[in-house]
Amino acid sequence: MLQPGDFAPHFEVQDVLGEFIRLQDFAGKKLLLMFHRYAACPFCNLRTEQINQYAPLWQSKGLGMIAFFQSSTTSILKHIGNRPPLYPVIGDPERVIYKQYYVESDSKKAAATLPRKTIAGVRAHLQNKIKVTDTGDEALIPAEFLINPDLTIHTAYYGNNIADHLPIKQIIEFIHS
Repeated sequence: MLQPGDFAPHFEVQDVLGEFIRLQDFAGKKLLLMFHRYAACPFCNLRTEQINQYAPLWQSKGLGMIAFFQSSTTSILKHIGNRPPLYPVIGDPERVIYKQYYVESDSKKAAATLPRKTIAGVRAHLQNKIKVTDTGDEALIPAEFLINPDLTIHTAYYGNNIADHLPIKQIIEFIHS
């Protein structure tokens, strides 16, 4: 697993809109790098909506953001529909970049009991917004990284279950540090 102080592994990929994205493009600014499960994952869609609420403010303060899904571009576009994230989204169905960042499957963590509040939120989300029609590796555990302007890892957050993400408070503290 990556640790604070490690250099963030380089990547050069195309996002779902066809734009080329390189880690190097974010040199000199702070970056939030998110690795989600798959495009139809209700937990990931909730996280995307949560981050979208903060994105304009965070971007105005100089934070770059990139999200990876282990889904195809077609699947991602199908599931983000008319509520696309306000930052680059990249499909990585072969999980090439996931492997560089040591984002892996863990069936024990995936089977972990989730908090009642999380389960209730997902049920509401499923009833109102999305139908799960395709999946990826359901045991994949999300991870998020805060990357310094020199492209070193500030925070490497590997989730403890399929709905665990870096606390918003830590992202805000990173922006202001």
